Amino acid sequence: MLRVARDAGRVTSSDSARFDANSGALSAVAASCGFSGVIARSDLSGRLLEVEAFGARHRADDLPNTAQTRFGIASGTKAFTALTVATLVEERQLTLDARVGSFGPEFGGWIDPDATIDQLLNHMSGCFDYFDTVVPDEVGYRLPVSAEELDEPSAYLALCTGPPKAAPGETVEYANGGYVALALIIERVTGVAYADAVTDLVLQRAGMGRSGFFRSDDLPPNTAVGYLDNGRSNVFRLPVRGGGDGGMYSTVEDIASFWTALLDSRLLHDFTEQWLQPVATWRAGLQIGRGFLHRAGRIFLDGWDLGVGFMSVVHRDHGEVRTLLSNAPATALPVAEAIRGD
Repeated sequence: MLRVARDAGRVTSSDSARFDANSGALSAVAASCGFSGVIARSDLSGRLLEVEAFGARHRADDLPNTAQTRFGIASGTKAFTALTVATLVEERQLTLDARVGSFGPEFGGWIDPDATIDQLLNHMSGCFDYFDTVVPDEVGYRLPVSAEELDEPSAYLALCTGPPKAAPGETVEYANGGYVALALIIERVTGVAYADAVTDLVLQRAGMGRSGFFRSDDLPPNTAVGYLDNGRSNVFRLPVRGGGDGGMYSTVEDIASFWTALLDSRLLHDFTEQWLQPVATWRAGLQIGRGFLHRAGRIFLDGWDLGVGFMSVVHRDHGEVRTLLSNAPATALPVAEAIRGD
């Protein structure tokens, strides 16, 4: 949830993990590296071409992952926050040039009130990033407040304690705080809870019936527990319920349905291609847009955190989508190389 794109550019290619889109070899890559999770290829109509599950969703009871298992998607959630904003823009309830300061005093101090909605979406607001408040330790980090307290967007304000890092529009700097703000703004505009707005405006319209914002201490059936490198679960390390910057759960089938609904303009209608354009270069070879990342003409979602691994890439040149969902991200890096295909 906290670190998606911080890690997005760090996976390096190796010959053993290269993947021919026509070979059906994605499962072989996953099997060769002890992967825990589910991999899938689908065409642009949402039809699954290849899907296979590996490892356990619950180790103590030896419950296997399946093609229908729900997994956390960490910062992949940002795309769904962004598309909720896009829907509100398309319905003329919100404008991209609206100033953050017009939505309430909660943003004072950690975001310049003149920053715009669009700058929040594109990580160009200069806002404080609450990830800078976490405490590193032997398995990753600890949050500075109890994970159990982080159960709704307003609770995340307890983490947003520092000043802005830059003036709006000055630089591209990945910031979870910007998406915390977007979740709160969505609530202001719609009058409903953030998770309900995303569900109504994006998930239901995309046919993502198994996806949602579940509490980690009250998971629905067939949902994967995320595991740290020391074998313990991540339940005390991540917010108990996701918010605007991460923490949603989904399945490979729902992700396939999502891409189809997005690319055939069922979600945003005439607004789709404009929304999916990259806006700025973040680092070498990697561009950033409104909730999405772009590399070599490919659009992708990326989410990596403690006990969570997610990547989904649209390869329009091959007419397919490649997706991984994992509850043991250290096992997923070779699969991520294959899915990216660069």
